[in-house]
Amino acid sequence: MARKKPSPDDQLKARRKLFCHYYTQNSQTFGNATHAYAEAFDYKLDTLSHEAVYEQVLDQDTGESRNGELIELSAYDKACNVCAVEGARLLRNPQVQERCRVLLNELLKDEVVDSERAKVIMQDHDLASKLRAIISYDKLRGRIIDKTQQVNRLPFGESDLSEVIATLPQERQDYFYGIIKSLIEEAELSRSAGAPQSGGSR
Repeated sequence: MARKKPSPDDQLKARRKLFCHYYTQNSQTFGNATHAYAEAFDYKLDTLSHEAVYEQVLDQDTGESRNGELIELSAYDKACNVCAVEGARLLRNPQVQERCRVLLNELLKDEVVDSERAKVIMQDHDLASKLRAIISYDKLRGRIIDKTQQVNRLPFGESDLSEVIATLPQERQDYFYGIIKSLIEEAELSRSAGAPQSGGSR
């Protein structure tokens, strides 16, 4: 018995599922709606020309022609624009949102999150992210209490401060976390200098 050919609706559903997969579970396209759409809907972006068409303007002094106004986007830019618009449209679809949530919940197991946090902590090129990951780890392990077993909190709590800073642009976040890191280092130095010596050196 011959297999029934998928209807256009079935094919679209299959493509949407593919989009969700590429958007949530593919390391190359994770979180990138444009590239996830391109992969799912078979836009071969890497094969398309980047050559745009420009009006050619003749320079009266040199007699040489140069590019003037853009007449037509490159095939690559046209395809990217379509993928960006359609990918964003798909992400507003409630069924697509739900599918992405399910896939992310399957992916984000504790061991995966712990592994990713460890990568952030071990790197040194983004110190603001590193500090946030360390604070997150310390909270998880219950290590926020210092050596004197006293918790010094801002009136609205440290977790609220992180949430407030997270709403700022990245540049401002980096600035504030840089200040916080400096204050923490300064406080640690003061604590070390003023702490009574207990026993000999290790």
